[in-house]
Amino acid sequence: MKLSIRAAIFSILVVAMTISGSIVQANEKSNFSNGRTTVIAVDLASISDTNNAYLFESFTGILSTLQPGENFYFSTMDEPGQFLGPFEAGSMNFTNYKSLLEEKIADYIPGNALNLPEVVSQAYNLMGTQSAQAGSTLYIFGNREVPSDLEYTAKRLDPLADMFASSEWIITGITPANADPSMVSILERIAVKTGSIRYELTIDAALRPIANTIMTRDSLGSLTLSGQASLLNDEVLTSTIEIAPGTKETTVILFKEDPFGSLKLNSPAGQELAASDKVSFSTVETPHTVIWKITNPTAGTWTVDAQEMKGEVSSWHVSSNKFRLNLGNNQIIPTGQPLNLIAYVTEKAVMVSPGSDSLIRATITGPDGNSVLYELNDTGEYGDAVADDYYYSATIADPKSEGDYNIGLELSWAESPNTVIEQLNLRAQTFPQMEVTQLNTERMYLDRRSNIATIFVNVAGQSFAVDPSSIKASFGEGADSGQLDIIPREGTSDGRAWMYDVVFTPYKEGITTLALNLNIEYAGQVHQQVSESLALTAINLPSPAPEAYTPVVLEVIPESQPITMADAGIAVGLIALPIALISLIAAGFIYQRSQPRPFGLINNEDGSVLVDFGKLERSKLRNLLFPSTVKGKETKIPELEGITFKFRKDKVDIETFRVSPTVRVNNKPIVGEITLMDSSWIGSHGRLFTFINGKNGISVEHGFGDD
Repeated sequence: MKLSIRAAIFSILVVAMTISGSIVQANEKSNFSNGRTTVIAVDLASISDTNNAYLFESFTGILSTLQPGENFYFSTMDEPGQFLGPFEAGSMNFTNYKSLLEEKIADYIPGNALNLPEVVSQAYNLMGTQSAQAGSTLYIFGNREVPSDLEYTAKRLDPLADMFASSEWIITGITPANADPSMVSILERIAVKTGSIRYELTIDAALRPIANTIMTRDSLGSLTLSGQASLLNDEVLTSTIEIAPGTKETTVILFKEDPFGSLKLNSPAGQELAASDKVSFSTVETPHTVIWKITNPTAGTWTVDAQEMKGEVSSWHVSSNKFRLNLGNNQIIPTGQPLNLIAYVTEKAVMVSPGSDSLIRATITGPDGNSVLYELNDTGEYGDAVADDYYYSATIADPKSEGDYNIGLELSWAESPNTVIEQLNLRAQTFPQMEVTQLNTERMYLDRRSNIATIFVNVAGQSFAVDPSSIKASFGEGADSGQLDIIPREGTSDGRAWMYDVVFTPYKEGITTLALNLNIEYAGQVHQQVSESLALTAINLPSPAPEAYTPVVLEVIPESQPITMADAGIAVGLIALPIALISLIAAGFIYQRSQPRPFGLINNEDGSVLVDFGKLERSKLRNLLFPSTVKGKETKIPELEGITFKFRKDKVDIETFRVSPTVRVNNKPIVGEITLMDSSWIGSHGRLFTFINGKNGISVEHGFGDD
């Protein structure tokens, strides 16, 4: 069985490559399109009666109008190797096929046997020699009986349909209402194999669906119903068509059951469209269809009047707009920051105004599938910078997560139901962020340097080195009240750093406000970030008032004779000195005993205790002189050197002025003094420690740093 199928396929290939069908040239000098090719194979029995002939003529009118520039070939199923064409769709020579086909109909002898595999293979051979592009179509108008048993079909037709499918060509079957069931089933089978279907030759079942399929395939839009009715002789159907501003072309198709009748297309001014009008248009009339193509139509309400006809009538239209919607944003946007969405309208790549009554909406769909609708404006408010500059804007919520965001832009008008829709995309990703930790910003003394903040530049927590020139300060009030220095810590070899100290030296008393600005190029665009304002307070140390100069007057006492006194006993000064010394020692003892003793624990990352401050062995001198202060060196943990622990009643402060490497509390760098909370994390030299307070009811008190 498999051997016979392979033999059949081989024989089909030989037929497709060796049968030399002849082509009757329609116009040897025509410059035809190198695009898609359309082949129409007609069983003359399917168009032998007048009604079917009218439907066939209407079908070819639709194809020639909606597929301009394509090459058309005709053949009869009785002589599948004899092709008429090529005829260029949309050109004057296309109608020449009628006279040539009429000659074939005149010579037609009913009863000739049909060889459907040869019809398909000859069409395949022709399309191959013409290098037909993907989407090229073979239409088969069939009516008579053909072999339809499964073995015949599997051997002779299925392989040919598969060859069409592999070339991305389509077979579409069309049969009249009285077609033989065998032709219906065979055409349905091979059409489905190529991704198409079989149509019944009627207005609603074939003409309109085929027209809609062509327009959708070529991105011309879907047909929209303008009006429909079942008319009597004295009735009139008036269909309305709304044309939007900026419309480039409108196609109006009227399908009618009656091949006769009167039709009028009227402009918004109420005047019938005529050849003398300035509007460029073309008309193709067939027995069952009338097609108008209008270029640059006037915006407004157009009407189509159908009268003097009987039966079903329907009017359909589709428009293409010359306006395009564009985004003024970079394709990559940062997460975690509000976005000013900007859109504008262009015509032939030039920005234009879509009209004073226009409205632009944006539907933003995030990676999670949720959508939010925003209205953009050009009124200079709600995120729009300048009114009437043709840029439509709105401030939208900051993207929370990374990923692709679909932006559906829709342009509409107040007096028109038409819309122009554009689907665009933005990608959100994490950008560098500047974390500013505020330190000592109050009670700064004149002419003394104070570390007011630290800057940590990172991308999603990972250090990101930037050039020092990319960080600037902008002053609010007190711009000339001191000197600001932004000092990089240890960084890269090219001078960039991710940690910076912000140092301010005040020259004047008062309040100075400033903000820090990060300005870098990232992901192919300029990225800016402005910190919250810092308020700096500078004071002057009070100096003691100078004492008035008093001249010293020396009085000369005349020499007198020495007076001899009797022994008066023990001198008072000898007694006062020991008493003062004893009092001083007692006061020092009382002060020393009143100082809080170290408390709390330092634990390792695994929870093991490294330091118990309450049991820490210290030198007697430091224990005597500094009972409430412990140097990191005393803990015998190298990573804690340079850190001082200060114990109060129920609180513990740590102090460090070490710049490199930095000391971090709860993952924030500190320079100065800060109060530890219970279970605070202390990071130093790559190690992580936990401070356990060990006392209940502890409240947090901020020092100069932020915890």
